[in-house]
Amino acid sequence: MFGKTHDLEAGGSSEPLYPGMMESPDLRWALIHKIYVILSVQLAMTAAVAAFVVKVRGVSEFFVSSNAGLALYIFLIILPIIVLCPLRYYHQKHPVNLLLLGIFTVAISFAVGMTCAFTSGKIIFEAAVLTAAVVISLTAYTFWAAKRGYDFSFLGPFLFSAVMVLILFSLIQVFFPLGKISHMIYGGLASLVFSGYIIYDTDNIIKRYTYDEYVWAAVSLYLDVINLFLSLLQFNAMGKHGKCDVEACYPAAHGGGGGMYPYMIESPQLRWAFIRKVYVIVSMQLLVTVAVAAAVNLAEPVKAFFQARTPATIAVYVVILISPLIMMLPMIYFRNKHPINLFFLFLFTVCISFSVGLGCLSKNGMVIFEAAALTLVVVVSLTCYTFWAAKKGYDFEFLGPFLVAATLILFLYAMINIFYPMGRTAKLVYGCIAALIFSGFIIYDTDNLIKRYTYDEYVAAAITLYLDIINLFMAIVTALQAADG
Repeated sequence: MFGKTHDLEAGGSSEPLYPGMMESPDLRWALIHKIYVILSVQLAMTAAVAAFVVKVRGVSEFFVSSNAGLALYIFLIILPIIVLCPLRYYHQKHPVNLLLLGIFTVAISFAVGMTCAFTSGKIIFEAAVLTAAVVISLTAYTFWAAKRGYDFSFLGPFLFSAVMVLILFSLIQVFFPLGKISHMIYGGLASLVFSGYIIYDTDNIIKRYTYDEYVWAAVSLYLDVINLFLSLLQFNAMGKHGKCDVEACYPAAHGGGGGMYPYMIESPQLRWAFIRKVYVIVSMQLLVTVAVAAAVNLAEPVKAFFQARTPATIAVYVVILISPLIMMLPMIYFRNKHPINLFFLFLFTVCISFSVGLGCLSKNGMVIFEAAALTLVVVVSLTCYTFWAAKKGYDFEFLGPFLVAATLILFLYAMINIFYPMGRTAKLVYGCIAALIFSGFIIYDTDNLIKRYTYDEYVAAAITLYLDIINLFMAIVTALQAADG
């Protein structure tokens, strides 16, 4: 046992995996070996189940052609989410952790198989080869980087924020199916995000997971690999698929081009394409905002600079606050001139993003998370309601003057607060009223998006919706922070 011949589980070496390593390298290598054995079994099981679903055509046809199959498919989709909760709770209790891990893996495998069942075999093979190459390369790089003292724990908040944006993007897709190019962009961005997660989780395996957390570590890496594969599959499929663009085909699939609201005289196809373009732009704006705001709050040098309250800090702070107003003028003037309108839109978004980051700098992290979740729920709910109401013939144009007047009152209230700071209760009331007003703006601007904006005004439409969402988020943050004390 203590001779010169080392067991493979002991790693064959007692050299530390990273500088300053205090634990036994042999024990850490044993944990790493166990995790990758479990991961290999999971991937082999996924490949077997997915191949069965793809090759036996009756399985995929059963899932899509019968009510029982559809119900079973939905159950298998939500089963991993259901199993994930007890798996997290029992992930250190053997053997129930391995039983739950097996159920979780089989459920994921069926979902992967159904995704591959309607995809070309060549595209599946290319995605699998690319996934293997990326995983092996990034794993080797992370071990090499850890050996030289690099640490990737800082990636966690950025990657989590990026995943939240991807989820938002997916939710938008449910109501407004993306075109082929948008699908490719989504697949490419998702591939980058989950490549980052492979580095992050591999770094955690080397340095942070305890010896009893081998199941949870395997789950993390398994989900990284599967999501990377599915992202590359989507990217390749959209790049090589020969069927018509969804942006052109989607409306026709909904009943022969029926109007989005009564007495609609324009082409529903053109209006749907315009709406999708606007929401893609808004999604990209939100992605930039999350990234910049996260950098301001999580990058220690940036955070320390703004918390120093030096004259330079105050000057930069003032510039950041007024820069969106400065950028607004040329952006409005060039809003219909491509591509300069997108250039000014990007600069405007970055300026707003820095303002949001500074606004969140002194706030509680849980308050920020709760506000983001509430904002997402409110925006999705109000958007769905407005589309439903427009279809039924309701019109919300009358809200405009009332909302503008309410916004002016809010602005006056905020100016008074500069000279006479509000108490906790007043801030809570202000945040709640502001949240109601900007919720009304979301309905109003979504209604304009459906009925009034011309096809050249996609930048103007994106700006209004983006500002509605940002202002709603900041209002909810104010209310929650006041309630939290």
